This record gives sequence, C-alpha cells and structure tokens, in this order.
Amino acid sequence: MITFTKHLAGAFFLSLFALPALAQFSFEDATSKLGAQNNSGCSMTIIDWNGDGLDDILRLDQGRTAWVSLQKVGGVFENIELGQMANGSAWAMAAGDFDKNGYVDVVGGWNGLQKYS
Repeated sequence: MITFTKHLAGAFFLSLFALPALAQFSFEDATSKLGAQNNSGCSMTIIDWNGDGLDDILRLDQGRTAWVSLQKVGGVFENIELGQMANGSAWAMAAGDFDKNGYVDVVGGWNGLQKYS
C-alpha cells in the first residue's frame, strides 16, 4: 500500500509540472523577410555563416543556385548568391567547416559533389 501511495503522489506532482509543457506554441509567418529567393522546395540549412552569433539560412534555389541569407540585427536578412551548382540540380546540402580552415563550407549533392567555400 505504501508503494502504491508513493507512485500515486509522484504521478500527481509530475502532472503538475508537466501541464505547462502541454501549452501551445505560436509562430509568426515571417517568410517575407527572406526576400524573393525563398520559394524553393530544395534543401535548406541553418548555420552561423559569418561568425556574428546570428543564425543564417543557406538554401538551394530550385536545386541550382546556392544562396545565403545573412541575418542582421533586427531580424532582417541580406541575400547573397554563392554560385550555380555544376552538373544539374542538387537536392541535398550540408554545411560546416569540412576542411578545418575556419570558414563554413557548403556541400551540395545529387549523383556527384559540388563545394562552395
């Protein structure tokens, strides 16, 4: 009986702390801040491209053009074209400092490999 009471009391207190986790989150549609190059169904990734502590967005526009949207203070973005993918459309992307030189590298993939630094 004591074990059952302990479990019942524990479940009660756990439910008190878990209730706030059931609250709904809300999001604001802010895609207009990205500019005209935000309508691609291809890969996107978030990374601090320029080391300023703000998240930047890397994306492939229609699988061909690599873009970085640099986030500025205040939540506005500056879009910079990185270049065209060679050999057709890329449908996968990864970002990181692959060659360990301190700069973010972008790798796009399909049946080959294209790298932008």
